[in-house]
Amino acid sequence: MGANAKKRREAAATSGSMSRQDKINAAAPKGGGGPNKILLATIAAIVAIAAVVGAVIMGSQGEKTDSAGGSALPAGATKMGGGLVSNTSATLVDKAPTLDIYEDFQCPACHQAEQLLGAKIDELAKAGKIKLTYHVMNFLDTNLKNDASTRAAKASFCAADAGKFQPVHDAIFTNQPANEGDGWTDEQLKKFVTDAGVDAAAYDSCVKSDKHAQYLDAVQTQTTKDGVTSTPTFKLNGEQMKLAGMTPDTFAKAIEDATK
Repeated sequence: MGANAKKRREAAATSGSMSRQDKINAAAPKGGGGPNKILLATIAAIVAIAAVVGAVIMGSQGEKTDSAGGSALPAGATKMGGGLVSNTSATLVDKAPTLDIYEDFQCPACHQAEQLLGAKIDELAKAGKIKLTYHVMNFLDTNLKNDASTRAAKASFCAADAGKFQPVHDAIFTNQPANEGDGWTDEQLKKFVTDAGVDAAAYDSCVKSDKHAQYLDAVQTQTTKDGVTSTPTFKLNGEQMKLAGMTPDTFAKAIEDATK
């Protein structure tokens, strides 16, 4: 290897802003024979972690004072502005911790977290190993200049009234549009709800009445008071969880440790 090539290789190995190819080159041993498998595995892990860490930062939302729409609480909501408990039918184990999840249905990072941890969260919730509480927000409507977060949130609340919040919540995230800001049509949201077993006429009536409008605004306001500045935010017994590097297994271990 020439002196210049050696310098380029050493610089790439220490750079914090290496390109993908630089990282692969840096992983190659001096004597040839292909890239170093351990270093490549580390690089792959860093890339995987980055996909989960990326959170959507909330701008200054202020307190919403719009009193339009109804003031009914969706089933499972603890209070006006409080979280919505999705597993109220589960029998909680002794000392089961509370998991609070703050999210917006249009948030790409929330979708990533749901893809990674959603199945494990559902499993723990059904088993009563956590009290699963969602704080559904709509701040991205302002950022993306649409109303998709609001309509999706209200669809999930109408589903909650029929005991179907969780499957509708999961379906909305599973079908999050690839292009951020495209949102969902009213027909798509209705299909998610009716596919979960909610009566179509009851859903139409709920949406038309806009009965949960004030609750959604109150959740957004309370979230700011709770000090939440980005989504997704997970809190376990009130303490914010670090999602960087989290896997379903390490997540389950954190729940187990919080139960002791």
